[in-house]
Amino acid sequence: MQTRNTGSTLLFQLVLLTLLLFQEGNPSKVLNSFMGPYIGYGEHFYMCEPNNRLLPCRWNIRATHFNPYKPKELQRLTGNVTAGEALSDDLWAKVVVDLRSNNQWKENAFVFTFKNSACRAARENIPGFYKQVLKGKDEGSLRGQ
Repeated sequence: MQTRNTGSTLLFQLVLLTLLLFQEGNPSKVLNSFMGPYIGYGEHFYMCEPNNRLLPCRWNIRATHFNPYKPKELQRLTGNVTAGEALSDDLWAKVVVDLRSNNQWKENAFVFTFKNSACRAARENIPGFYKQVLKGKDEGSLRGQ
């Protein structure tokens, strides 16, 4: 006995199989036309320190202006990073990103928590920043640099 639920399940499987068999282009980029590609850029970078408490790392960073007519032109970051402790794999790291959209701030839009191996996380996730700003080598620690 076939019910309506079984028929809709078979139809869904047929559509899914058709989409998988007859897709065009590189299979690793199937979602590009649907979800992107996107270009991320920075306008302001500033410290969000809690009241009466200093963060272990202080930084002052400025970015060059983003030109929407040349979206693939790289932005230049200038500034300094001062840390009270050397970055190593013994430390944890947390990155909180707020976004501005529709004239409102979206707080905690992205929260990245690295419970251990902060140096390795920086090397793997932001290799250009790691090599240029943190002057890192492939050793797993930035002590004594």
